Amino acid sequence: MNDGSLVKPASNTALYAFWHRCNDMVLSWLLNSISNDIRDIVVYFSTAQEIWDDLSVRFSQGNVPRIFQLKKELTALTQGSMSITAYFTKLRTLTDELNALSPIPKCICPQNSCTCGVNGKLEAYEQLNNLSQFLMGMNDVFTSKRGQMLMMQPLPTLSQAYSLLLQEENQRTSPPCSVVKTWL
Repeated sequence: MNDGSLVKPASNTALYAFWHRCNDMVLSWLLNSISNDIRDIVVYFSTAQEIWDDLSVRFSQGNVPRIFQLKKELTALTQGSMSITAYFTKLRTLTDELNALSPIPKCICPQNSCTCGVNGKLEAYEQLNNLSQFLMGMNDVFTSKRGQMLMMQPLPTLSQAYSLLLQEENQRTSPPCSVVKTWL
């Protein structure tokens, strides 16, 4: 687990050497991935958990104004003159940043024995929100394709919807095929 719930074993147990090696490796990763100014403050902690907890308290403050801004941008986002690819990329960039700043709550049942099923429900809910946001912002020229996708069972994923609409866009923008007849 990466949440600190695996406590340091007693130094006279067989697991202590393994724990110590892993702790040293994570300490090294942490210390080598932070700036010198921050490193000077945390270098004297003896466990990776102590460093992580200290950094977490200092730097993981909620960024409510940024979350607000991202949600505002998502609400106003439409395809407009963008290609499907540019629109999809912009949507994914905004939703990925929003999910990083405000992650979906996850199940806390013991590992491999989830009884509440909340993870699957939350993921399905988030996928539906992302798909809806993407389809709502599409230009009206894609209304029939959007309707077809909304009738699909199961609903396509966001990536599948992007792929289907990209194919449609490519068909719309490619020049018509000209047939050359040759007579024998």
